[in-house]
Amino acid sequence: MKKALIFSIMFITIICAQNTTKKYLSDVKQIVNKASITMQEKDILKAKNICQRILSKEPNNQYSLYYSAYTDYLLMMIKLKESDANLENTLFNSAIDKCKKINQSNLLSEVNALLANLYMMKLAITPQQAPMLSMKVHEYANKSIAMDKNNPRVYLVKAIMLFKTPRQFGGNLDAAIDQLSDAISLFSIAKKDSLLPDWGFLQSIAWLGQMYEAKGNYKSAKATYEKALKIEPNYGWVKYVLLPALNNKTNKSRTNK
Repeated sequence: MKKALIFSIMFITIICAQNTTKKYLSDVKQIVNKASITMQEKDILKAKNICQRILSKEPNNQYSLYYSAYTDYLLMMIKLKESDANLENTLFNSAIDKCKKINQSNLLSEVNALLANLYMMKLAITPQQAPMLSMKVHEYANKSIAMDKNNPRVYLVKAIMLFKTPRQFGGNLDAAIDQLSDAISLFSIAKKDSLLPDWGFLQSIAWLGQMYEAKGNYKSAKATYEKALKIEPNYGWVKYVLLPALNNKTNKSRTNK
């Protein structure tokens, strides 16, 4: 009887701990989803600290490893403007190390998509290493698709690569738009999960607007940016950067006619 009571208490304690961790991870997901739009460093660091607390008790918690790696990626995006090579390398290596520890089957496509994004960010930081880094981006993107052909985040990274790569090296604006259209369609039908990643939808719309702009289709670009703001009025990248730049461009074009 006493042993049964002890076992019951232990079982309840474990279940409570698991539920608490799940609640923390759900909070982390909400914070990073918001931070990926607002790019507020304090929010990213808040999510990162929660992940670190979980990992201090559960070093192999798969979701915490993923979201901690993702916060490193978001911080890399912010620090890119500061041109701090040491910090960028530290964040990059930290994210890579965490990704390598993830082996949970339902996260593997997401991990490879994140790795593709990490190497694409590294490419932006060190373009002189383009041949090697581009191969890494495509390698991990292809692995991600092989594991889940309906993962929209991998089509987002493939579209950006096609958009940013010079045409003589395989870049293709029309193909990039097709890939991004596929990503947006997949986002619209993706199943929602309390812990699995679902970031990237608004970013896809913002990149599509830029691609229309690059084609000279300013009307579609503006409509696309406005679509993003209708979904999230405080999307700073679109509200304060992309849309004002497009409006300035179209105003100058009218003035010069």
